[in-house]
Amino acid sequence: MKRFASFGLTAVLALTLTACAAAPRTPAPETARTPETATAETAAEPSGFYRTGATFNTGARFYSLQPHSPGYVLVTETDYAAASCRVLCSIPGCAHDSPDCPAWLPGTGLEYSLFTAGEDVYLYHSTPALAYDGSWEQYRAEVVEPALEDPNGHTEEELIHYYQNCYREAVTPACLYRIRDGGMTRETIGLSRQIPNIGLSWCDGVALYGQYSGQNGDTEGCRISLADGQVTTFPMMENELIRGAEKDRLLTSRIVTDAPLPDPAVVGWDIYEAAMQNTVVEFDWLNPSTGARSKVLEQPGDGTTDGTASFRGLVNGMLCFVGYGEEDEAAVRVLDSATGQWQTVLQTFPDPSAQLRSEPMAALPAAAERQARYLRLEGSDVWQGLNLGWILDSENGELYPVSQKVEGALYETAVMPLALTDDGRFLLCTAQKDSGEEPISAYGIADLRVEDCYSLQPVEDFLQGRTNYTPVTMPE
Repeated sequence: MKRFASFGLTAVLALTLTACAAAPRTPAPETARTPETATAETAAEPSGFYRTGATFNTGARFYSLQPHSPGYVLVTETDYAAASCRVLCSIPGCAHDSPDCPAWLPGTGLEYSLFTAGEDVYLYHSTPALAYDGSWEQYRAEVVEPALEDPNGHTEEELIHYYQNCYREAVTPACLYRIRDGGMTRETIGLSRQIPNIGLSWCDGVALYGQYSGQNGDTEGCRISLADGQVTTFPMMENELIRGAEKDRLLTSRIVTDAPLPDPAVVGWDIYEAAMQNTVVEFDWLNPSTGARSKVLEQPGDGTTDGTASFRGLVNGMLCFVGYGEEDEAAVRVLDSATGQWQTVLQTFPDPSAQLRSEPMAALPAAAERQARYLRLEGSDVWQGLNLGWILDSENGELYPVSQKVEGALYETAVMPLALTDDGRFLLCTAQKDSGEEPISAYGIADLRVEDCYSLQPVEDFLQGRTNYTPVTMPE
């Protein structure tokens, strides 16, 4: 019997089905590139590090993944100047519902990260957490047929279609996709070797970067070339994690101990957690190309697995931390990595439920720098939904409560910025409407029962609680 490369797929997908189906049809041929077949291209120059993510902001456009209940996602592009959003496909007459569409990808969206480099849109598809190594027939026998007994209102055709796309996702290895010419073509870039299910969350315009940590704490940096998928490594220290990046260097953190940490599986978690209380955490700058390293900060660990529960991200050279402990501890403070000076940005949280979201958002370097000025805090005083929001201006320390609510949301939800445009407007989700889709699974990046409706608004108007939105035309 074939097995999944991760636990619990049958449980996760134990939903609803009622019969068998033919194997998924093979999609139309597309361009494929591997280190062995790549043709020579003009070498791109690194642009400085920036973050990748489920959404991506260039300053002029916003890219996101739109999930659909049959088990696929579509890449969408929002043009700020035109105030319009479209599926990133320029093929005339394309229905955007099959692998023939350049914007169509199987799965829930959890295994993809978006970014741009040059004129092209890229997606990194990580090794699936629920990878499968058997044929469709085996998958159908092991996963689909045991779940056929309870269709839960779905037709056999709908459910088979969904599981076919789940299968496509589960057997797709780690790779890069490149969408070119405004959505006319999609190219698959295979990797020179397969890598574990790890996030590669940082890009310098020519390669992706991330790290892999083994169970014993050994850590290795990983680099994937955007040109040909060549996988290379760079040295990192034990228990080291990439926490941010700027210019040509990565910000890392690592636990420093006088003696090796005990294995909790051997000594138990009580002894392990006691040992963690005596650790310190060191933040370093690391240049992955040269190996050059310099210390930024050393502070006591907080007893958590990586010792940095209070760290929220790197914002324009500032290491951002939150404080939820002592009464005299500032709510939000930053360390200037250049001067070593601490600065309090927010003394107290505006509500016990308020949480500072991790920063920065995924964007090109210039857009990320501008966007990092506005830190987002979210909270809730209802049983479900994030109905409280605040924007913290990190330049002047002003805290602006968000009074605007998402119209038509299933739960009361505060409107929060998705991106900042080059011309000083926020992209917002100001409304939601019934998608007309009934989710087969709740496992994914969004609630499939609703569709987001975007708007644009000048920053100052949003901060003052106004609702003079410019609606964005959304895809049909």
